[in-house]
Amino acid sequence: MNKYSEIKEKIKIAKRIYLIKMDKVVLFVSFLCFFWIILYKLLLSNIKPIFDNGYNISANIADIIYAVFSSIIAAGIFYYFTVFMPKCSMIKSMRIQLFIDIKQIDSISKTLIEVIDKGNTKIKYTIDDFPIITKDPNFALAKIDFENWFVTNGDLVLEEITFSYLKSYVEPIFLNYSNILPQEIITILNDFKFRSFNIANVLIKMKNEVQQKDKRAASENYFMQLVQARFISNVLRMYYNLKE
Repeated sequence: MNKYSEIKEKIKIAKRIYLIKMDKVVLFVSFLCFFWIILYKLLLSNIKPIFDNGYNISANIADIIYAVFSSIIAAGIFYYFTVFMPKCSMIKSMRIQLFIDIKQIDSISKTLIEVIDKGNTKIKYTIDDFPIITKDPNFALAKIDFENWFVTNGDLVLEEITFSYLKSYVEPIFLNYSNILPQEIITILNDFKFRSFNIANVLIKMKNEVQQKDKRAASENYFMQLVQARFISNVLRMYYNLKE
């Protein structure tokens, strides 16, 4: 990749990360108003009205438009310094924290995934071949393998502690950055929180009555939390261009 391509790619990433739809609208409208004012001052203000009857209606309308457009530009400048710049600063600090959180999420996920057998083989899953979306062809098989491992080999206390750690890194992302995260990530995070609540209820039942069906019910929620945590980690890494 040459220097020009690198710069172009960085600009593209920066636009995706820092410019939301509202920013683009404010920027576009402000620029349009600024362009009209320059045009008005340089060219239109010197044109004589077609009907000069002592009351220049077109000039008065132009003055009103000029005043409105000047206000819009002032509002755009105000938005830039009070909303856009603080948001950029927040995103910059968020990216640093996200990078730390994602590394922890990956580390915990890796610990869980690499003890699960693929089917009846002794081959273990890796973090790279474990599904992160429900449309993955291996999703159904991975779900069965996870459930079998959880029911037969899973230690309830160990899983509770491990998934609590996983939860402690995923949920703060939602709590701290929900105002600047993409909507699709917020939807997944909400579902993650809902599943955390379900797991808590199932664990209470399991502690009171250790029943096989309860453990299988818990395994489904655990599995989906693991898949969602991996999905959140991957999407945030790609979206915010978080690299080692």
